Amino acid sequence: VDIAADTIQPSILSVTPAENTAFFNTNTFVIEAIVSDAETGVQSVSFLVDGNPYATASQSAGPIAGTLKFRSVSIEVKAKATDALIPIVVTAKDFNGNTRSMTHDLLYKGVNDPDAPKVTWLCPIDRGALPALANNFALNLRLDVVDEDVRAVKFRIGDGGPIVTGALVSGTEYGATYTFPQTPEAGALTITAIVEDTVTAHTVELPITLDLVSVDFTFTDPKAITATDVASYTNKSIALIGSSAVLAPQVPLTLANLLVLNGARVETLPTTILREFKLDITTSGVTYVDCDSRVDVSAKGYVGGWQNTSDGLNNDFRGRTVGNQPYDYKRYDSIFEPTELGSGGHGANSCCVAGASGGGTILLHGGNAEGDASRIVIPGDLLAEGGTGIGAALNPGTGGSILLDAKQVLGGWKTKISVNGGDDEWVGNGPGAAPGGPIAINATQKIDLDGSVVEARGGRDHRPAHNENKR
Repeated sequence: VDIAADTIQPSILSVTPAENTAFFNTNTFVIEAIVSDAETGVQSVSFLVDGNPYATASQSAGPIAGTLKFRSVSIEVKAKATDALIPIVVTAKDFNGNTRSMTHDLLYKGVNDPDAPKVTWLCPIDRGALPALANNFALNLRLDVVDEDVRAVKFRIGDGGPIVTGALVSGTEYGATYTFPQTPEAGALTITAIVEDTVTAHTVELPITLDLVSVDFTFTDPKAITATDVASYTNKSIALIGSSAVLAPQVPLTLANLLVLNGARVETLPTTILREFKLDITTSGVTYVDCDSRVDVSAKGYVGGWQNTSDGLNNDFRGRTVGNQPYDYKRYDSIFEPTELGSGGHGANSCCVAGASGGGTILLHGGNAEGDASRIVIPGDLLAEGGTGIGAALNPGTGGSILLDAKQVLGGWKTKISVNGGDDEWVGNGPGAAPGGPIAINATQKIDLDGSVVEARGGRDHRPAHNENKR
């Protein structure tokens, strides 16, 4: 006898709190879901609030025969600087693995009242990450504070931990640096900004939560990862710390976590006439690039006309493009999942003024397993810009490609994500600046790029008669 497989999703009959229910900072609530499954039965219900998982506290019979009631643990509201719609996602799974999700928004009322200081975290940002048990780690703390009478800016490290006094950096930016003798063990760390003006009732406290992750490798100087040693780093956690730390993977890399901190950067080798290099990193946990750091593959794409590389000369006035061939109006790939390098600029018609290289490719993925955090958090920069042209018409390189694909993609007010085309510095006649490339950002749970700069424009034409041209 053939038994038909159960392919029918569970039913979610109701979820509370209701959509647009308002909560204030430090309020608590629980999520209650009434679910059913007429075939194999409901095995579990999971709860996500603002992309963060919360456990199930209880399971009991529902109000209607054949239904179950699942309740989450108590959830404490951590409000944003201003009013924010916070998504909750309830997912029911039956014993045959079928799932159904329901989502709606709650309203978290902002901590800023009209007369109090307006406070925004610049760095770090909520849901970022730091290395656990790191000795003498310096954490840069930055806020934007708008108020006519700022009296004090402070940072509380942990719950009831040390207080660090901030100072004006410039404009409306305030900051401080706290050096941990040793960062706490793996887990969560809350850091609270405290801003006071001349009215005591206007004091603003704005917390963020950071993950402390165990790190397998810490680099403070340049490190290349090649095909011969990539297995040593697979599914491990890497931290880059300091301005001398540079990670340059030459092959696709799969990690648990990647932390780029305190001026560090990630890049790849420039493409040559024989080899293409793309930055392709997947993390099951967190990719975090702080606001002093960057992922930068600008001018790492296809080479320009007459450009000399480590394995030979591009012996053609045309820059190279898709397939690492001389430019010939070839079609690029999908704008929804871009992976191609930027095209190189033309050189002079006769040898040998070289064209600039196109931008490189940044492919950052999060894991898709059920237990993966799969979070890309970028308060810093992701750059895949075309190279600047200086010596001939059509000389700049085009912008490269950026693809971000994870459960959550989060940016901040200092974030720049750019595939801009190369600028034209040539003063002669003829076409100038190059076009930008594509950016695609996909997230299954949450995208928050409020305040971030995301650019895919053409370069600027700097010739005196065309200095306002942006193509």
